[in-house]
Amino acid sequence: MEDLYQKLLDYASGEAYPFHMPGHKRQALPVDRACSIDITEIDGFDDLHHPEGILLEAMEEAAVLYGSRRTFFLVNGSSCGILAALSALVPVGGKVLLARNCHTSAHHALLLRHLRPVYVLPELLPALGGLCGAVKPESVEQVLRQEPDVRAVMIVSPTYEGIVSDVAGIAAVCHAHGVPLIVDEAHGAHFSFGKGAFPLSALTQGADVVIQSLHKTLPSMTQTAVLHIARDARVEDDMLAEFVGMFQSTSPSYVLMASIVACLRQMQAEPGALPLFAGRIAGWREKIAAVPGISLLGEKDIGAAVGYDASKLVFAVRGMSGKDAQAWLREYAKLELEMAAPNYALAMTSLCDTKEGFMRLLAALEQIPKDGNFKPVRGMEPTLPPGEMPPWQVRDCKTKVLPVEQTPGHISAETVYLYPPGIPYLTAGERVTEAVVRQLIQAEQTGFEVRGDKHRRPGTLRIVAE
Repeated sequence: MEDLYQKLLDYASGEAYPFHMPGHKRQALPVDRACSIDITEIDGFDDLHHPEGILLEAMEEAAVLYGSRRTFFLVNGSSCGILAALSALVPVGGKVLLARNCHTSAHHALLLRHLRPVYVLPELLPALGGLCGAVKPESVEQVLRQEPDVRAVMIVSPTYEGIVSDVAGIAAVCHAHGVPLIVDEAHGAHFSFGKGAFPLSALTQGADVVIQSLHKTLPSMTQTAVLHIARDARVEDDMLAEFVGMFQSTSPSYVLMASIVACLRQMQAEPGALPLFAGRIAGWREKIAAVPGISLLGEKDIGAAVGYDASKLVFAVRGMSGKDAQAWLREYAKLELEMAAPNYALAMTSLCDTKEGFMRLLAALEQIPKDGNFKPVRGMEPTLPPGEMPPWQVRDCKTKVLPVEQTPGHISAETVYLYPPGIPYLTAGERVTEAVVRQLIQAEQTGFEVRGDKHRRPGTLRIVAE
C-alpha cells in the first residue's frame, strides 16, 4: 500500500502546478510548521466551543473586519455552516426554499432535521453547452407566494463557475415575506476584500447568514471557513451558535484556526492585494480569450446574473471534451485543473497564483490540439418533478433498483445529479417522470456525469418499493 504522506511529499516536490483549491496554492503560509503547533485545548489557548479568550477576541476582530454582527470560525468547512444555518433557522419538520443547485450539505440538513424542501430553479445559460446561472428574485417571489409557510430561503452565489445572483433583490423579496435568506458564498470568500474589483459579498447585500470557504479562494488551509450573521439579520444568534457547535468537531484543529487568523490578518494588512490580483487576472483572461480555438466564459455569457467572478477560468477547447482537455494539460503541461465537464474545464485561480503558472497555462492552451472530433453536447433543461414524500421519509422505506427506463411513475429513493449544470434532476422523494428518464438516458449516452447514491450503476435508478 502506498504511503500517503510520502506521496504528498513527492507530489509537492514535482512539477505539477495547481489551478485548483486550496487558494494558498501550496505556497508557504504563516502556519507552515503544522506539527509543532498542533495542540489541544490547553491553558491559555481558549476553547472554540466556549470561547472566552484568544479565540473569542479573534472572532470579534473578524466580525469588525467583515462588518458582521457575529462571525464564527469553522474548521469543518462550509458544510458545517450550511448544516448549522438550516438547522437553526428552520424548525424540525419545517419547510425551506432551496435553490435547486444547493450543495450536498443542504440536502443532508433535510435528512437530519426532517425538513420539507421546495425548490427554485436557477437560470440555465446556453454558454458552453449549458451552465447553471443565477437565481432570479422574481422566481423566489413566485415560490414564496405559493408556499407561505416557508421558514427560510437558501441560494448559492457565486456558483462553482462564478455566476453571481441578485442577492439584494432576493433578500428584499425574502424579507417582504418575513423569512431570512441564507447564502452559500463558499466560492466567494475573496468578495469581502475585493474593494470593487470583484462582485460584492452577499453580506453587504441584505443576506441574513453568509457562509464562506476561506480555503477555496484565499490563502488559508483546507477545511477553513467562516459563518457570518449580518448586522440586521433576522435570526437568533444563540440558536445559530448552538448548532455551529453541534456540527463542529469537539477537537477543533488549532492549526486550522491559526490559518484562519493569519489569512484574515493578511487580507487586512494588504487591502490592495485582491484589486491588484484582479488587474492581473484581467490581463491573463484577455490573452487566453485571444487564443484561437479557446472559448472563455465571461461577462457576456451570464444572462440574468448581476456579476461574474473573473478569477474562475472556465474554458472550452475546440474539438476536445473538457475531460480530455484536463487530461492533456495534466499529462503534457503538468497543470492540474479544478474540474472538467463534458464541454468545458475549470481552472481556479487566486492571488497566490504566480506569473510562471499563468505563463504555463497560456502556453499550454496555445499548444493543446484543437483539431479533434468532439462536438459540444447540449445540457438538458432541468425540471421539477412532483414531490411525493420528504427525503428523510424515503430513508426508512424499502427500496429496489430498476433499469432507469422502467422507473416512470415510481418514487425515487436517491438524488440524481447531472454535471453540467450541476443541478439535481431528481431528488429522493420525487415522482419519476418520462421527461426525467429521457434526460438521464440522453445524459449518459452523451458523456455527462450522472451521480446518485454511492452504489449507483449507469442506466439504473433506486426507487421506493411501493
